[in-house]
Amino acid sequence: MKQILTITATVLIMLLATSPLVAQEAEKEWEILNQEAEELFKSGNIDSAQVIYKNALELAEKTVGPDHLDIAYILQNLSWTYFFQEMEQWPQAELLLKQAQGIIEKSLGSSHPASIESSQNLALFYKATDRYEIGESEIKRRLEICESELGQNHIDVAWCLSILGLFYDSHLKHSQAEPLLKRALSISENSLDADDLLLIVYLNQMAWFYKSQGQFGKAEPLFKRSLEIREKAFEPDHPDVIESQGHLIGLYMAQGQYVQAELLSKRVLEIRERKLGPDHLDVAWSLNGLAYSYKYQGLYSQAETLFKRSLEIREKALKSGPQHYSADQHIATSLYNLAEIYDIQGFYSKAESFYKRALDIKKYFNGPYEPNSAQILNNLGMLYEVQGQYEQAKPLYKEAFEICKHGRNFSYVKTNQITQIAHTKNFNRYKHAEAFYKYALILREKAMGPDHPDIAWYLDALAFIHKNQDQYNLAEPLYLRAQQIRENTLGQNHPDVITSLELLAELYRAANRDKEAEELEQRIARIRAKQ
Repeated sequence: MKQILTITATVLIMLLATSPLVAQEAEKEWEILNQEAEELFKSGNIDSAQVIYKNALELAEKTVGPDHLDIAYILQNLSWTYFFQEMEQWPQAELLLKQAQGIIEKSLGSSHPASIESSQNLALFYKATDRYEIGESEIKRRLEICESELGQNHIDVAWCLSILGLFYDSHLKHSQAEPLLKRALSISENSLDADDLLLIVYLNQMAWFYKSQGQFGKAEPLFKRSLEIREKAFEPDHPDVIESQGHLIGLYMAQGQYVQAELLSKRVLEIRERKLGPDHLDVAWSLNGLAYSYKYQGLYSQAETLFKRSLEIREKALKSGPQHYSADQHIATSLYNLAEIYDIQGFYSKAESFYKRALDIKKYFNGPYEPNSAQILNNLGMLYEVQGQYEQAKPLYKEAFEICKHGRNFSYVKTNQITQIAHTKNFNRYKHAEAFYKYALILREKAMGPDHPDIAWYLDALAFIHKNQDQYNLAEPLYLRAQQIRENTLGQNHPDVITSLELLAELYRAANRDKEAEELEQRIARIRAKQ
């Protein structure tokens, strides 16, 4: 296929003359080639896509000239085929992106939305290649140009602000990101009609920021406004409406509002099955969403059925279409979901098999330091530990630790179980585990702030280590802080708050503080009675 497409492009170039009619035909041909290359790129055939993009570029330059805007579009597409190759090819990607930017600025001006987008592409490239300062400088330069040429409150300035805000957020500079995203939203609200679809972009950006910070109460009204705008503009089964509903489902799940998430997930699943058919990949996504809501309600049988069906859809799609990165990654996720369901229920043999299959896929595609592999390794280690197979668990914990240390990201080693990273006396590794979680806690607090809900899990883990060594005076303040974080961010009736209360009650029982334990157990009973 690669040879056929290349020959086709060559023949087209040789046959084209300079008459207007032939020029029009040439334009159509290079557009077709560009579309072919896009499809190849999406399917993961990057080498073939690169060849076709080059042919389209050559044909387009002969047809419309080297400075036409369409040339910039092809250059940008071609650049990503170099980026997704070896590092040695990254300079060529940068060169093409800069060439595209020059054409766009010359044709449309420095403050045009397309010029802003070209700067965003460059900034994303610099971010991905760990050149943070250059990316930041590029976005700031564009923002200054827009403010100077368009004024402080122009809608295109809002776009520049949001790009810079998201750039800071991705580099964990949340305090710098928030005011920029707020200002972008404010400008868009003042510049656009209340029902303008463009407003959704800024609402969602702000909502996602708040959600990532654990500020769910601030995120929810923004996601709801976004959904309301789309419901007014589109039919109930429109993909954009479903997308907004998906945002709310994720927020409900994060807040422990599993019944609300279940109801909305069922609605989305019904729409997608009816509109797209039972075997569409989007249906697999919806099945997963509904399965998660069942899982966290303890309805494991229902969750297992849906996770299995999701896996079947994805495997079927992979066999019938081109094998590419995203499909395999999604299959790994489905395998992991099923492994957890079996693990929770004590079906260890099944869980082990699915964990290993998911791990193989992750390592094959992403190498030895794939962050998500740390979570799988950790869970697999705990599975062996529960069965008393300590020697099999030990190297898995070590490998998980090395992955996290390599990437300086410990969020992937957080699970809802507190027994993590060799906490048993059989290993006599309390000091190692304590050092691990102290280090993880420092990194996460720096990245997310001291009051993010995820911090509570690390506090629980540290407290658990102290509790198992009868160091109750050291464990108690950690458990109390975790409880306070959860109550402040999630509300007093959240399931994670119950977890905190249960851990504290267990501590008080172990320390012979039965009266305090009983008071907590009564509070737990009252919360559960309301659910």
